[in-house]
Order: sequence, then C-alpha cells, then structure tokens
Amino acid sequence: MRNACAHNLQHLDVRFPLGCLTTVTDPSGSGKSTLVFEVLAYDNSAGPRNAAAGCKHFDRIVEAEQAPVARMKRPNVATYLNVYTDIRNAFACTDGAQALGLAAKAFSFNTPGGHCDTCEGMGTVKNNLLFFANTDIPCPTCHGRRFHDDVLSVKLGGLSVVDVLAHSVDEAASAFAARPKIRRACTLLQEVGLGYLELGQTLTTLSGDEAQRLKLAKELLGAGDKELGGALVFAGTPADLVRIGTGATADCLGKTLPA
Repeated sequence: MRNACAHNLQHLDVRFPLGCLTTVTDPSGSGKSTLVFEVLAYDNSAGPRNAAAGCKHFDRIVEAEQAPVARMKRPNVATYLNVYTDIRNAFACTDGAQALGLAAKAFSFNTPGGHCDTCEGMGTVKNNLLFFANTDIPCPTCHGRRFHDDVLSVKLGGLSVVDVLAHSVDEAASAFAARPKIRRACTLLQEVGLGYLELGQTLTTLSGDEAQRLKLAKELLGAGDKELGGALVFAGTPADLVRIGTGATADCLGKTLPA
C-alpha cells in the first residue's frame, strides 16, 4: 500500500505478508479499519493516493466486520448456516410427516401451508394501541409457536420443529450427531465460542462480536475440509474479544491459514 491518506491516515506506506495472520494495532480512531476495509480491500493500484495492490493473488475477499448479519427478523442461525434445509428434510422423512402428507416446505416458517396464517410464521403480531407505540405480542393463534398444529405434531427424536429451533448449538450437536452437515456446522460454532446460541435465534439479536464469529464460521463451513488459503480474510476485532472471545476467534482465524 502506498500513500494511504483516507480519513486519519496521513501518507502511510504499508507492506503485508501473505500466508500468515497479520494484526493491525493502534489507538482507537487512528485509522485501522480505514486502512484495512477501505483502502486495502479495494485493491486499487492506480493513482497517487490510496494505492493498494496484491488482492488479485486471492480467489476472494472475506470481510468479517462488526456490521449486523441481517436486518430482517426472519433469518436465524440455522438458515444463515444453510442447515435448516437439512433439518426440514429430516422432519419430512419421518413417519408422522409422511402419514400427514407433509413435505419439507411445510416445516418452513416462511412458507404458507405450514406456518401459522395469523402471524405468517413470525410467532408475534403487532399490538396496535391508539395512543401508544406499537409492540410485538405473542400470536393469539399459535401462541408464539409459529406453525400449524399438524406440523407441530410431527416429532423427530421426540422433538417438534419448534423444539429443535429452541435447541442451543451445543444441544443440537448431540441431537444431530448422525447428520454430518448439521454436526459440522454446530462443531464450528462451538469452536468459535457460540455454542450457547439457539438454532432459531434471529440474527438481529446478535452482538457485533457474535456476528463476526458467525461470519467466520460460515466461511469455514463453506470451505469444507479445505483451509481458506485462497481467500483474503479481513476481520475487525470488537473490544469484547479481549474479554470473552479472544481464544475462540484466534482459533477460528488460525483455521484460515495454510498448514
């Protein structure tokens, strides 16, 4: 990088080595995020200012910032990691589902036919008060359970789909030990210190630290048994990592490096 001048950066030249974990440290507000996420990530080698080159050596760029993973209430941990499809398929293969003629889509809270028609699978409805701010209250039809009664009557290992979504990642790792894709996703979340999250926990409730680690876990999950050696990973570090997540996140980042 040559002549980085954005925001608080003043004519800074920097060289980053490849194939290792590099940490950028400095006081708050000094321009660390600007240097990495706004100058280096753009890989702009032209021009006299903010010239950065070298990103072309990588297959892709992964940015794991503190930004929210999603802004809508429907996405959750299971859907984000692409394991909810496997969970729905598992329910659809049970004797109970087949007896009722329920396909996998019936176990989706986004699809008419399986989800509650009153709340449309949200589990809550707006309490419209004339002189007060609207609030969310449990759906009067499904009582927050999101699905029709026939869907909820189907059991997988003694659990309904709502029970599974209420499972923590740690619990799901045991419950789905015989299903490789789900088990691997749960194991990765445990390795980055997110074993306490519920599978059905909405992404809007995650902190910046949790969102960052979830993004890293998803990248590792997508890489399969390979490292992310072909990717350039940018990861901002929330202050909470110093308190609760440093070891877990360091281990996760370590998996992105070549052996």
